[in-house]
Amino acid sequence: MVCGGGGGRRVWGGFGVGVGRRKYGHRAATRSPIEQAAADLIQTWARPGTGTLWYAIMCGIMAEYDTVQNKIKNGYIFKDHLDKAIELKPHDPLSYYLMGRWCYAVAQLSWLERKVAATLFGEPPSASVEDALRNFLKVEEIQPGYSKLNYVYLAKCYRDLGQQAKARRWCEKATSAPAQTREAEEAQKELDVLCPALGV
Repeated sequence: MVCGGGGGRRVWGGFGVGVGRRKYGHRAATRSPIEQAAADLIQTWARPGTGTLWYAIMCGIMAEYDTVQNKIKNGYIFKDHLDKAIELKPHDPLSYYLMGRWCYAVAQLSWLERKVAATLFGEPPSASVEDALRNFLKVEEIQPGYSKLNYVYLAKCYRDLGQQAKARRWCEKATSAPAQTREAEEAQKELDVLCPALGV
């Protein structure tokens, strides 16, 4: 389903693709997203909760290449597996970051998008900007400076909640963070739009 994000390209369930590129840097540039995620899954499967997390990520990756109906379905699966991953590994910042992205995207759904989800699945997904903010703040609590893109989403949440001073502060932190991965490059593109809008 189309939803929250920047640049007009907004996919509800497709949060996982950037994860492999962020965590493993330039190595992912030579592999397709699915190949990279599969390789990462094989390497990390043995750790408790990791398989559940990567299953959620795979749902996100698949959603980028699927029909709208399957994107919605995979979005529900993505959320369920993130809930399980957080239960199994409550101190993993990646799980909270992805949950924040999911919550933020769902909070941005239009009335029509919610109606489509309700028609297909009976109940539309539910999350607020406050839910997203709690998850992004949890990432910072667990691992301060976790990612430049986490800073960007903190700024977006505070902006959406009308707290401009806090939004500017997180924009400034994001601007000063190094841009050494593709995820950081994505963050920089977001900042190029967000910072001027906030007067940073």
